[in-house]
Amino acid sequence: MEFYFCETCGKRVTGKDLEAGLARNKKLNGVFCAQCAAGVMTMETLPVSEAEARKVLAEAAASEKPAPAPPTGEQPAAKNRPPRSAAKAQHKNERARERAGQAVWLYMAVGLVVALAGFFLFLKREDRPAERTHAPAPPAKPVPPAVETKPERVVSQPPVPPAPPPALPVPPARIEKTLEPPVEAKSPEPVVAEAKSPEPAVEAKTPEAIVEKPPEKPPAEAPPRPGAWVALFNGRDLTGSQKGKKSGSVGVANGAFHGDPSASADIVFPLPAAKNLDIACEVYAEKDVNIDLTTPFGSLVINGGARDFPAGQWVAIEISVRGSHISARRGQEAMDCDENFKSQAETMRFYFRKDAKPGRVRGLKVRTVE
Repeated sequence: MEFYFCETCGKRVTGKDLEAGLARNKKLNGVFCAQCAAGVMTMETLPVSEAEARKVLAEAAASEKPAPAPPTGEQPAAKNRPPRSAAKAQHKNERARERAGQAVWLYMAVGLVVALAGFFLFLKREDRPAERTHAPAPPAKPVPPAVETKPERVVSQPPVPPAPPPALPVPPARIEKTLEPPVEAKSPEPVVAEAKSPEPAVEAKTPEAIVEKPPEKPPAEAPPRPGAWVALFNGRDLTGSQKGKKSGSVGVANGAFHGDPSASADIVFPLPAAKNLDIACEVYAEKDVNIDLTTPFGSLVINGGARDFPAGQWVAIEISVRGSHISARRGQEAMDCDENFKSQAETMRFYFRKDAKPGRVRGLKVRTVE
């Protein structure tokens, strides 16, 4: 197989491409691909024998011989002379060109004159206000000569004495009272007083000495009795829970907590230290929801739309822990649990996967069973 390269783009071309019409052989110009062959002419020469070559050279030399000069005294043939009408036409064209050039110069001169006249008129118009503004001012009125005034003689006046201070009011006369004779004091009668226990004196305290009493502590809540449900999630916030190790965040909305749709998220709730527990919650799972619920005794996977799990509605789930065994049911149907996968001690973890829609959980509660 023959190989060629396009003279323009360098693309490799084979003999099969030439036969199939995907390339063109332009002879002396070279081989081109179908796109580059457009506009390239084909150059090709046929072999010539020696006799044919000599014949071609002789014809070329004969055509290059100059024509014989006419004999002296003879005029050239009439066919070589230019006609008179052509000479007249050429003369008219030259005159028309001269007149056109003169007209152009005339128009230019008239335009220049008009421009100069307008310029001078503009300058003259600008000079008129200047002449008015620089008109000679009216002669100033003669100012009478100043008369020298002699300083007046200042007569010193005696100082005015200060006004006397106002008279002070005279105090009223003192009225003396006559002393009455003393009255003899009579001996008081003996009074028998009942003995009373002395009351303790109350010390007056300054505001700084008053110490406020500390607020009374609210009575401690009694621990839940066995068999009573205890809510792990209050429906308003995540009080009492802890954030997991995943980067996503867990939020609360409409009384339920949910995962972060942009990243995997998890949350941990504490469990009471008991061997027998019951855990209940409600889960809202859509078609692509994936939630992992892990306890110290095993894990439970909730997949929306899988194994006839009703997607798009709230479903109640109950988890029972008896010793180290865990079981779950949805209504009356049992669910599969993995007892090998367990979380940390005494905690329950909800894990919302990133590659699935975040589900919602509400009504999370736990109770101990004797």
